[in-house]
Amino acid sequence: MRMVSKSAAVLIVSLAWTAEAWARGEEHFGNAPLPAGNYNDWPRVVELVNDQSRVYHSWVNGNEHCYYQGGIAALNAALENFAKVGTEVREVVVRPGPGRTKSFQGKPVEFGWMLHLVGGIARHQTKLDRGTLVWSKYPMLHVFVGDDMRLDQLKVPDGVKLIGLGELKRRNVEALGSRDLTVRGWGTGNLADLDRSDEQSASAIAKLLDDPDDWVRLNAAGALADFGSQAKAVLPALERTGEPRDGRLKDQLKKRVAKTVEEIRNAKADVAAERAHREALRRVEEFLTAQTRRRREVTP
Repeated sequence: MRMVSKSAAVLIVSLAWTAEAWARGEEHFGNAPLPAGNYNDWPRVVELVNDQSRVYHSWVNGNEHCYYQGGIAALNAALENFAKVGTEVREVVVRPGPGRTKSFQGKPVEFGWMLHLVGGIARHQTKLDRGTLVWSKYPMLHVFVGDDMRLDQLKVPDGVKLIGLGELKRRNVEALGSRDLTVRGWGTGNLADLDRSDEQSASAIAKLLDDPDDWVRLNAAGALADFGSQAKAVLPALERTGEPRDGRLKDQLKKRVAKTVEEIRNAKADVAAERAHREALRRVEEFLTAQTRRRREVTP
């Protein structure tokens, strides 16, 4: 994800699964317990935070990710713990895997599920116009379904709501219409990171190349590069990107647009990988539909 800091206020937040440290941050490998006092805003979430399956943890001014790896039994136990978290909303995002991130120093980390918490200074973003569409006020658990994790073995407890990437992308596209430039700018990168194969997401981001704010346009141009060959349809929009409005980001914007155009033009399509990804999305959506139907049938 390519994002550009607007000011010190924006510098405090990192949105990427890649755990880029834009400001004060810390990380931990392994599963050494983290202090329970850090999680008083989310009753009982510390039990999930300190699950023995945790392999990596990153924190950047309150924007926090806990990454876990293990078999289906460990994941089902984590889902049970998540259902006990004392918050109004408990959403589980089921999405195609594999789960991959990087440490602050670029060390690869593979994982099966991830807990995302937004607290501390970063919580300010949830108070911005449409900010909660990008940064949830509540803990959110992401399950990355790979070859080693069969959907039919997933045990979904009562008390959690399953959603898919389609719902997350819908929210993020809506957030791009925020009155707040921080939400629009950072939202472009977050949407790109959700599914870099989605041409519709690329088109939604491309609309912000005409945003009134140059910083937002700069972020949009950077986010589009993440789509690679899937963004070829937006090349005309990139090439039509107008001059900067106030000149402060003139050189950065021109260079970023030119680099993105070059990266997209040179990107090679991986047909097999794209086909596998779309098939995984289809299986996940079928699973979510079946789960919704099943719950309706058992609900009085």
